[in-house]
Amino acid sequence: MKLLPLLPIAAALMLHAAQAQNAAAVTGQINGMYPQLDAIYKDLHAHPEIAFQEVHTAARLAAEMRAIGFEVTEKVGKTGVVAIYKNGAGPTVLVRTELDGLPMEEKTGAAYASKAHALLDGKDTMVAHSCGHDIHMTSWIGTARTLVALKAQWKGTLMFIAQPAEEVGGGARAMLDDGLFKRFPKPDYAFALHSWPAAYGTIGYNSGIISSNADAIEITFKGRGGHGSAPDKALDPIAIAARFVVDVQTLISREKDPREFGVVTIGAINGGTVGNIIPDTVRVRGTIRSFSPEVRAKLIEGVSRVANASAAMAAAPAPDIAITLLGRAVDNNDALVQRTAPVLKQALGEKNVYLMPAMTASEDYSEFVNEGVPSMYFFTGVYEAKAVDEAARPGGKPLAFNHSPYYAPVPEPTIKTAIEAMSVAVMNVMPR
Repeated sequence: MKLLPLLPIAAALMLHAAQAQNAAAVTGQINGMYPQLDAIYKDLHAHPEIAFQEVHTAARLAAEMRAIGFEVTEKVGKTGVVAIYKNGAGPTVLVRTELDGLPMEEKTGAAYASKAHALLDGKDTMVAHSCGHDIHMTSWIGTARTLVALKAQWKGTLMFIAQPAEEVGGGARAMLDDGLFKRFPKPDYAFALHSWPAAYGTIGYNSGIISSNADAIEITFKGRGGHGSAPDKALDPIAIAARFVVDVQTLISREKDPREFGVVTIGAINGGTVGNIIPDTVRVRGTIRSFSPEVRAKLIEGVSRVANASAAMAAAPAPDIAITLLGRAVDNNDALVQRTAPVLKQALGEKNVYLMPAMTASEDYSEFVNEGVPSMYFFTGVYEAKAVDEAARPGGKPLAFNHSPYYAPVPEPTIKTAIEAMSVAVMNVMPR
């Protein structure tokens, strides 16, 4: 009878030893392949493409996955890629990356900085990977290479997907609508990661809600055009839009519970041509972010109400209002998180794997999770620790955040950490 308690202990020790062996093998694989991955990363960084235009990016990833030995299907959800690798009986595990860059100019000064251009709504725009999707894609390829090289240590099916249009919130839904979980196996587990302005070599994670709901605002305020010198002969939609931009913030300061998260940001105002002409219309675009469904509903209703009131105050026609859901909050599965966190700490060190609060940014990766797939979404740091420490001090130099034209991850340690974390996380849910 006294021997019975030793059985779970022995099993735990065997599991711990296996996990340690996995981590050591993963590290060896990563170090050997990194020079090739560095070249891939810099090529992806220098040649970004915007949402649903990621034709060359998708083709590059598809070619890399075929070379590793995956069965690859392209053009899933317009430009998405699905890569399947079968290795015996076992669970199906999804690993997601994004394909798209942002319509903005890069200002990092890196030797491999993007100078790419694209057409967006008929207008020329520069394009940059200022959110780290190039880091994600490179680590995705590196993880695939690592897992295939170590296939003797796991069983099951790898389902690596490259999702288009994450930045505009439509890519995940496009892949699902194109039969992602019907044409291909529905996964038993799913993982995704995102770069973050924390120290490289570290991983941030949490259970439950880890990102925000996202809704897009597009409002067209209507007026009556005229001469700038005679505003009384016109009806100025710029003044109406300006009133709205200011007054809409009272939703946050006076109507929302201050203990709850919620943001309304207006990021674009388009109207008019020159200084002495009052235009007929002004278009305002922005974003609503929230964690709870109740706050989301309050802000959506409030934005519409303030927009209509702003127009009514000027005796203007009612505005055209479109508020569109881009993505719901990502909800990490607690059981999977509790299963995965210990192996991340074992691989990377206890102090390098930490709990972090939910990010206020959003992710349409939630579309996959909401299909009933247990998932863990986590974050990988990108900056030198001393730069992060300095930024945290009063008066310290701020770090460039995601979507900044100066966002510049340090590639090698960031990519290596991302591959190691993702590889051990996947192997941990796949039996030998």
